[in-house]
Amino acid sequence: LEFRRVLFRSLGGFDESGFPYLYEDLDLARRAHDAGGLVVRYCRAASAEHVGATTLDDWLGRVERLAAAERAFVDRYPDVSPHFFDLFSRVAAEPAARGRGLRVAGRVPARVPLVGPRVRASAEAAHAHALAPRFVAAWERAEPRG
Repeated sequence: LEFRRVLFRSLGGFDESGFPYLYEDLDLARRAHDAGGLVVRYCRAASAEHVGATTLDDWLGRVERLAAAERAFVDRYPDVSPHFFDLFSRVAAEPAARGRGLRVAGRVPARVPLVGPRVRASAEAAHAHALAPRFVAAWERAEPRG
């Protein structure tokens, strides 16, 4: 994938005032798509790995900025569903996850048949429940932007 410099410049680059943290890349991609200069294709087989451990404490500090950025994005592009808001709103309405998988999540890789995916799902549910209240509260505090 190549993103041409001329396209980047014609779009005005990243909108750092509208999206000072997170979503600036999605905004640029959306503007490029709307201008006819970018076609995005979904590939179910694609995967990505973020190298470096991110802790729950890291995410607790980041989730409020994520909420504000997603709110700004969906305010600007009302045809886009708010992925994280929908996720965390649903999680906040559910009973708390027991999170039994948290105790072994660091030692049981997701690729271990049967057990790995269950451990990962349990840990992710517990983390989502920890993050949901902060995200939803930050979303509600975020100033709407048009």
